[in-house]
Amino acid sequence: MLNKFLNKHGIDAIIFDDLSDKGKTIMEQIEYIQNNVSLAFVVMTSDDVGCLKEDIDKVTGAPKASLSKVLDVLQGRARQNVLFEMGLFIGALGKENVCFLKQKNLKDLPSDIDSVLCKYFDKTVEENFDEMRDELHIE
Repeated sequence: MLNKFLNKHGIDAIIFDDLSDKGKTIMEQIEYIQNNVSLAFVVMTSDDVGCLKEDIDKVTGAPKASLSKVLDVLQGRARQNVLFEMGLFIGALGKENVCFLKQKNLKDLPSDIDSVLCKYFDKTVEENFDEMRDELHIE
């Protein structure tokens, strides 16, 4: 959806997952991006669940710990490879050229990304398109 939105407005979007790896490592693909891209959007959705080990220990150490109690401590989080790639984009393009599109219910994000531009959405990134259109100065 994001790539269609950008392409519709004359912005040539490259989707990281769609890049042909041709035997290249992720680091080599990031180098390609660094030389061919000026802005990156990182879409963070709650595709995984996780929590602090101490939270699980509290629940499982309690008498009659049930599966539902364990599941209650699990929180939605972005996939770990997305977090890694986010850091690579910041390093390659600079934090001023990276925008996070983050699902509101996400937990467990590094606190040192607070200074990076972040847009929040409930269900889909489309919720940000009007605001993005204004910020990118596109019609």
